[in-house]
Amino acid sequence: MALVCAVYGGANYTNSWIGINALVILVSLMATAAVYSIGRLMPDSTRGKIAGYVRSEMVQLLLSAVIILALISVTFFACQITSSISQSVAKTQLNPFQFATYYIGNLVFIKGMGLLTTTYSTALTYEIYALVSTQAGIFINDYAGEIPLIGQYIGNGYNFKVSGASVIVDFPPEINVGLMFSNLVDLLLGIFSPILTLAVSMLLVQYIALPFLQYTGFAVILPIAIAMRSLAFSNGELRNASNAILAIAVAGYIIYPLTIALDSYIIGYVFSAANPSFVYLHTTYTLNQFNPSSFFSQPLPSGASQYSPFGDQIGTLWSLLYNSVAGAFPIPFAAGTASIQQLVNDIAEFVFTGIVLFAIDMAITIGFAIGLTKALNAGLEGAQHFWAGL
Repeated sequence: MALVCAVYGGANYTNSWIGINALVILVSLMATAAVYSIGRLMPDSTRGKIAGYVRSEMVQLLLSAVIILALISVTFFACQITSSISQSVAKTQLNPFQFATYYIGNLVFIKGMGLLTTTYSTALTYEIYALVSTQAGIFINDYAGEIPLIGQYIGNGYNFKVSGASVIVDFPPEINVGLMFSNLVDLLLGIFSPILTLAVSMLLVQYIALPFLQYTGFAVILPIAIAMRSLAFSNGELRNASNAILAIAVAGYIIYPLTIALDSYIIGYVFSAANPSFVYLHTTYTLNQFNPSSFFSQPLPSGASQYSPFGDQIGTLWSLLYNSVAGAFPIPFAAGTASIQQLVNDIAEFVFTGIVLFAIDMAITIGFAIGLTKALNAGLEGAQHFWAGL
């Protein structure tokens, strides 16, 4: 942690930007001294006004120095927080931007791309099943009339008794088992895939923006804001603009990476046993514990002929047929429900991370920038217009 967050030593998150900002304050101090020297040559009335400007400028430089010291402390503690989180997640100490890049990079290029690949491959698999099942249904509809024990009931129905009630079992003339798989394909490609693509895109935007914020936040934007604060002789609105720029720099360099570390903590806590509500979440995200094949793995019990038009022999025939089909197509039959449910659960968790938490991160960052701007605008001395007093 000492090397990652040290105030002194090699350039890092906490100290790499101090030099350029200290240089800006020093140059402003030199410019103020030059203006004060020139003012000593002016008439008494102008000399007094320039002396007032110098005092105002010295206050601004002092405030800028205080801001720099405060930012050093804040970045140090922010770096310590992130390094502690990264030690538990990535097994190494990372500063806020390093951890944010690591965390979002894994979400985009491993989790997100993996889910997209799985979604499209599953949709392609189900599309093949749909075509095969549709053709099989057409074949059955065309030739089932010639199959013993089945053809006699097609179009006619079979009337049998269940607890005194009359029940008619009829094989419809058009059987399209592939429709179920086609609906799954439409669901995967028409709903889940666009939502998943949106989440991946939003995370990718963050991944691209992180280096820009890291290398410009306190090394470019903050020095510009401090330099603008030093122009006390300009219109007071320029200082308000400098306050807004300074707030953007602080929000982008400190607050936003911390919100990403917060995302990691939220995901780790919500989906862990430490969460008191995890038992309800776990129940929601778990399929009912039954094996679909168990309904047909054994012949129908004795006396089943009064409920079934086919009797025990057809139950055994159905068991053999189901087991053979489930063995040939394991995904949509025996394991298909669980695999689809798991895929949907993974997509839901990823969308929560990529869209919901991203919206919360942006709300926190923007809200902080707006609040800090208002606080700086309501400073001790207020905005001053130097030329108006000359």
